[in-house]
Amino acid sequence: MNITDNIKEFGFTQAVKYLENNPETNIPKLMELVDHFLPNSVRPSGRRLKGRIIGTSLL
Repeated sequence: MNITDNIKEFGFTQAVKYLENNPETNIPKLMELVDHFLPNSVRPSGRRLKGRIIGTSLL
């Protein structure tokens, strides 16, 4: 496993731990972070659906 794979695995593990700690609060925060880095053209219908499900506006 190279360094890039290790960094990806670490980031994913940290995100899961963050979500498990307090999912009601942290899911919307994590989705806002994802929304910040993804352009609006990336799957807008799916992002709107997720926003309705978790109660945040992603677009």
